[in-house]
Amino acid sequence: MKYLSPLSPVASMIFVVLYSSPTLAEGSHTEAAAVTEQMTVVEKKEKRQQDVQAATSVLSRGDLQDAGVAMLEDLNTRTPNMHIQKAGGASENFISIRGIVGQRQVATPAGIGVYIDGVNYLDPLSTLTYTDLEDVERIEILRGPQGTLYGRNAEAGVINILTRKPDGSRRLYGEITSGNKNLQKYQLGGETGLIEDTLAVSGSAMWMQRDGMTRNTYVNRDLTDLEQYFLRGRVRWTPSESTEVLLNLDGHNSTDGPQDMAFIPDGDRSQATAHENSYNFFGEQTHKAKGASVQWNQQLDGLRFTSITAVRDAHERTLGESDFTQYDLYVGDFFSDQRQYTQELRLASDNDSPWQWMVGTYWFRLNNDFGLINYIGEDAVDEVSIPATMDIDSRGRFVNSGTSVFGETSWTFDNGISVTGGLRWETETAKSDENASMHMLGMTLLYGEFHGEKTFTNLLPKLAVGWQASPDLNFYTSVAKGARSGGFNSVAQVPEGNSYDPEISINYEIGVKSLWLDKRVMLNAAIFQTDIKDLQIGRRISDGTVITTNAGKARNRGAEVELLTKPFESDLQIGASLGYVEAKYTDYDDPLAGANYNGKRVPLVPQYTAGVSAQYRMPLTSTLDGFIRGEWQHVDKTYWNDSNQYYEPAYDLANLRLGVEASDWQLYFWAKNLFDANYVRNGAGSSIAPGMIASWGEQRTYGATLRFEF
Repeated sequence: MKYLSPLSPVASMIFVVLYSSPTLAEGSHTEAAAVTEQMTVVEKKEKRQQDVQAATSVLSRGDLQDAGVAMLEDLNTRTPNMHIQKAGGASENFISIRGIVGQRQVATPAGIGVYIDGVNYLDPLSTLTYTDLEDVERIEILRGPQGTLYGRNAEAGVINILTRKPDGSRRLYGEITSGNKNLQKYQLGGETGLIEDTLAVSGSAMWMQRDGMTRNTYVNRDLTDLEQYFLRGRVRWTPSESTEVLLNLDGHNSTDGPQDMAFIPDGDRSQATAHENSYNFFGEQTHKAKGASVQWNQQLDGLRFTSITAVRDAHERTLGESDFTQYDLYVGDFFSDQRQYTQELRLASDNDSPWQWMVGTYWFRLNNDFGLINYIGEDAVDEVSIPATMDIDSRGRFVNSGTSVFGETSWTFDNGISVTGGLRWETETAKSDENASMHMLGMTLLYGEFHGEKTFTNLLPKLAVGWQASPDLNFYTSVAKGARSGGFNSVAQVPEGNSYDPEISINYEIGVKSLWLDKRVMLNAAIFQTDIKDLQIGRRISDGTVITTNAGKARNRGAEVELLTKPFESDLQIGASLGYVEAKYTDYDDPLAGANYNGKRVPLVPQYTAGVSAQYRMPLTSTLDGFIRGEWQHVDKTYWNDSNQYYEPAYDLANLRLGVEASDWQLYFWAKNLFDANYVRNGAGSSIAPGMIASWGEQRTYGATLRFEF
């Protein structure tokens, strides 16, 4: 912990704020509006957010509706040290938490655990990021390694999405949205009870379309046109007060235009036109997913048993440019059919005893049948000196399966001090079976063949000590281990199908959670350091292909503050978040580039992120309220490649939302990126020529949304 002291001015600010704040007032503002204390199950047990001894952000159904949250990147303003940006298309995201970047390529391990209604989405890049966030009860974000309770690939944290349970009431709701870029979105849902106090059902549907944000001037067409639909159904059976069974069904289909990446020579943005690119091949992306799960909750005598059984299917195809130039160099065609099976069993204490505990087991299997075809065109003969045009066609299957056993226990003493310890043992086997052929000059040649199997075993411990100084003041410190799974690259990427090792991290954290001024102010803060070894990175090799490999070591140091307040006896609410993370390589030699990157910043991770929101409701008539909400988001300088040669300067975004609200309908007018800032949202160094491959951030969008509920 000796490295935590010189973190940054943010760390100093945290302690200044805490120790200069007034003593908790008692009775001085008894009639003031209080900040709602959210409940959370992010640690797999229902408890107050402020009692969880970890950095958590919880957004309720009301929070999500007020902010107009419809996609993951809408969460940036409220969550410190979490940065979400669209990748190369309209429906994929890069997610980073505390400097650890989640999945950057399909079929590679995710560093962030993503759960919807208790089900782990094992490949969130190709399934979660297209999930519509309609009729969500709350979203919980837990930052820092969560290996003990969540295991593999929860190294950076967990995003837990809980949809609304049917409770037997009758309701019908819908939403109609229209905006620029030909945006049209329609949602309809409802619920009802079939047998009073015993059986209830709910369902929802969404369809939307939107024109692309970037113009390909070479073929004179918009990129990333998006059309998608989503269906969800839930059945809740409660045959007794102690038994609850939930059946969840969902399906999704998305068609997305080709990636909107552009080549920027020398990384000089003055040589590029925002929201334009020029390349010769026009492709597309398609995604389909469906799933079913059954959750059984059984209340016993002072105990709670939970079983979650799930199966999911996902299909993805990405056909498009690989060089993003006007030359006929490289085109890639990737397709994947995945099926995952998961089973979790838990038994936990459910009483008011100072001793609390949980034990459980988890099993999963993920089958991924895929193909990857690299087409090398005519211009590559002269540009990269290949003998002739060719294609490399790889077909195969990745299989990952594993089992884990976990437990966590805590004891709370009479003086408010609590000690929590946990341990998870897990084993995972990764298999690769693949063949690749090369087609050139009318001949078919063996390009590569690989049949490999590796088993990875981890022990993931956690130790936390907390002090509940008062009902509204909670200090904690913790140390926890996280892991990201190992695996194999495709032989179409590397002919020998080389493997990469698991990524391991240790996180040290000190934090405080507090409520002030009769609960009118919530102020949470934390400082942390994460030491990472065998860091997994995406490395671009000579033909433009990106492979996953281990880089060595990195160290992420940071601090974060989250504030929510209702300062007056009114419906004014102000929220703010500030995150700082210094994510640097400490041991990384790149033999392909002949370079040492020690001390360089990890790509895709802004050092500072900040968000401020303010909203206010006011009565207009006896039956109507007015609503206004403004948001500001700051994203610091972000590097795109390991050498830190290419980067995006800091930028700011603003959103505005105005509305009129009645008891059963609401009409909102909204604008995102209100001042139409031009910025690069995602980039990478190019192996084709000096320069970078980049995507522009979304332009100003605006529209109106009518929502009703009866």
